[in-house]
Amino acid sequence: MFNNKDNVRFEITIRNTQKKPVQLPLEFMRSVGPRIVLHDNRARHSRKLSRNMPNAALLSNVTVVAPDQSVSISGLITRYELEAFGGRHLDVTAEVSINAPTDGSSNFRPMGTATLRIIGADVAQALDPARR
Repeated sequence: MFNNKDNVRFEITIRNTQKKPVQLPLEFMRSVGPRIVLHDNRARHSRKLSRNMPNAALLSNVTVVAPDQSVSISGLITRYELEAFGGRHLDVTAEVSINAPTDGSSNFRPMGTATLRIIGADVAQALDPARR
């Protein structure tokens, strides 16, 4: 639940499920952050959030992720970005995705997507009969 005071922070875990090591430009991925699109569940409009400018020099700095090993990337949606969608009346779905080159090239490919539903206090109260 969004309280109009705090940013929404989250961690994305990437696990190598292959049987061989994978090379990721992890420092680049962490500096840019995940791709985030907010979808307003009431008004049916969406907005891609701006993120840090990429530093292409970081693409050559790769991290080897062994089979079954995990790495993480932090994500952030600021309270100002969420307030623009309704504050206490907020009802959005955040679509969070990671794209990266995994074969040593600069060709980015999708690695995964997840969704987070973020609601404001008024929406939470309306959805929870015990709070009425």
